[in-house]
Amino acid sequence: MVWAGVALSLLPDVDAVVGLLLGDMGRYHNQMMCTPLFALIFSIVTGLAGWHWRGAFRPWFILAFCCYLLHITLDFFTHGRGIMLLWPLSEERFRPPFTIFYGVHWSDGLFSSRHIWTALTEIATFAAVWLLLALYVYLRERRTSTRQRAAADITSRHP
Repeated sequence: MVWAGVALSLLPDVDAVVGLLLGDMGRYHNQMMCTPLFALIFSIVTGLAGWHWRGAFRPWFILAFCCYLLHITLDFFTHGRGIMLLWPLSEERFRPPFTIFYGVHWSDGLFSSRHIWTALTEIATFAAVWLLLALYVYLRERRTSTRQRAAADITSRHP
């Protein structure tokens, strides 16, 4: 499931491959594939595929939607031209008042030492999100086991 999440998170950048191959990154990359509407459509398709192959729509839809939106959120907070939040109603690009990520500067080439900063900030963000989720799961399991012990104590006292 982790690898599915990684693949789904990277999917919005498939258009970068087209841009690299055709030599026009600005025309193809970070266009309609990096929009909330496309995330919703793709997630519905992924959910339907999960329902067909695994008999479960909801977990695949949620996984795809969360991964896709995480990517779009990262793009939003990356230095650059912003994202088209309202596409297809508008092609206006929205940018936050501050950026967190440096981003990949394609004009530096595919392999640039400046991209190390991008990798480090994105890895740190992933690690922080992962730690928060792990803490949430740990606390939830601890609360559940505490409730189960309390219920067992009550049952053992009153047969």
